[in-house]
Amino acid sequence: MDASFPRIGLFWVTPDAAGVWGVRDTSRPALEVPEIGGFRTLDDGHVDVWPRFGRGLSPDYDTYPRGRVNWRLEDDRFLLLLDPVLLRGGWVAHLLVRFALPNDQTLILTDTHYRSRCHPPQPS
Repeated sequence: MDASFPRIGLFWVTPDAAGVWGVRDTSRPALEVPEIGGFRTLDDGHVDVWPRFGRGLSPDYDTYPRGRVNWRLEDDRFLLLLDPVLLRGGWVAHLLVRFALPNDQTLILTDTHYRSRCHPPQPS
């Protein structure tokens, strides 16, 4: 993954087989995602990609904290939409780095669709 260009995508924060929590994502460079209706967003939703990412975890895609990164033409900003449990600790900073999002061009927002039953520890 090229960390120098902002990315658009979906993510979860889940434990691995050893119980270490981290980010699982699917993403593409922002400029490779077509703009439709003033936004750049992946066509797939969490429910579509969970069968591939959730192997060995809960069968329910909404068990773990999740979110997405979009881009909005109106103000040329990236939108980091996430579960409110990820606002604590270092998860926001971790996600900004992982998706190569510029701090001054990114809005951090919660979304009513993203409410999980898990509260991950702070990232390492």
